[in-house]
Amino acid sequence: MLRELSPNAIPSLLANSTTEEWILLLTISHPDWPTTIRLAKRRTPIISRGNQYAEAEFRPVPPAQAEGEFRRWTVALDNTDLSTLALLRSINIPRPDIVVELIRAADPDTVEMSTGPGYKVFSYSHDFQTIQLDIAMHNLVGEGFPGGTYLPSTHPGGF
Repeated sequence: MLRELSPNAIPSLLANSTTEEWILLLTISHPDWPTTIRLAKRRTPIISRGNQYAEAEFRPVPPAQAEGEFRRWTVALDNTDLSTLALLRSINIPRPDIVVELIRAADPDTVEMSTGPGYKVFSYSHDFQTIQLDIAMHNLVGEGFPGGTYLPSTHPGGF
């Protein structure tokens, strides 16, 4: 989701060099989970909007900007604990929500950029040190319409 940057962020982006620290935040949530996964791409935890984000190493790979393509992207979580994997294994439907946000350390309560709501974790894979999340929005255009599947030959009681 695009939005205007705060007035304090613009000089930091336009400067040749700056000491401003920009931080990526990752939030993964599900209504059935006892806790929400909140991670910050930095070496120390940070509090943003009243929520604590644990330090972590993750790599979001944004979707291609090709015209007409369904936007899928990935996030690789490195060196995460087993509780994250246990949470992902514990659910199937509905899929977990995921949001990636960009903040400045000087003003952690102001989100400068965000993926916005609507993105879901559709699948995941893992090895001994990395969890790879496949992210996308629900593709309503690709869904079948029930009218084409309810035919007199398959549902005679409905006609």
